[in-house]
Amino acid sequence: MQILPLKGMKENLGKEIGVSDWFPIDQERINQFAHCTQDNE
Repeated sequence: MQILPLKGMKENLGKEIGVSDWFPIDQERINQFAHCTQDNE
């Protein structure tokens, strides 16, 4: 993981940084997120 100082933000504008692999988001994952954020409505 790379941590960019504020000064370096403009230099990296438009570049992909910290890209990870894709993974499926199914309804169960959404439900779990809602539960842990107390947003079940």
